[in-house]
Amino acid sequence: SPKVKVVVYLYNSFSFSDNFYSTAYTMRWNTAEFVRMADRRILRSTPNSAIAEAIMRELFFVYRYKTFLSYFLTEAWSNGLVEHIYPTDAYGPGPTPPIRKREKAKLADPNYELTRWYLDSDSGKMTLGYASLIRFAKLAKERSIRLIVMPVPEPEFSNLGEYKQYISTARIDAKVAEICKQNGIDYVPRKESQDFEANDTYFGDNFHMHILGRIKYSEWIAGRVASILGARSYMPVHDKERTVQHS
Repeated sequence: SPKVKVVVYLYNSFSFSDNFYSTAYTMRWNTAEFVRMADRRILRSTPNSAIAEAIMRELFFVYRYKTFLSYFLTEAWSNGLVEHIYPTDAYGPGPTPPIRKREKAKLADPNYELTRWYLDSDSGKMTLGYASLIRFAKLAKERSIRLIVMPVPEPEFSNLGEYKQYISTARIDAKVAEICKQNGIDYVPRKESQDFEANDTYFGDNFHMHILGRIKYSEWIAGRVASILGARSYMPVHDKERTVQHS
């Protein structure tokens, strides 16, 4: 869109695999970029049905949201529409998770898909994932869009989980930082969001933030991006609401 001026690119330490994510075909797709980036191995391993489904979603905007629309209409018909307390939370806030026990899990199979994503990202190679980041930066520059890259906080207890024990997040961050430096991209280092990673109750599992974490992190991102862009200090929505209520 010509109105886009800034893009915040968030990544996990498994984001730079040398394979297409099997669950991403129907969510994010650009046929031209797929043909440009994919090699013969990728083309052979990608199901024809997945490619056909992805192209349909690219051509027909509404088709991308068929799963959501189906869920929405079913809920509206059976239970009626209920406004969520937090619009970003599809499943309700739920209870805050307890502090995790710091016990090391059994080692996972290195051939497991998610484990392979981590291993690829820490392989030191120019994987499909890293090449895609460089390509994304090039496209953003051509469209005069400012790109800001930062890692998504990953809970400290995930280092003891069964998928992440084989890799070094620091090495992955260093490779991303170097790519950003070479391509003139703003990079926000992980150390700036370490307070989130140290707080177990911000996370529902090894990867996803709980509603409390999402609220706090969204507000932090908004403030950090505002500081990078030289904008006025950012006041979180919840603080604005409290200001109005007590004025």
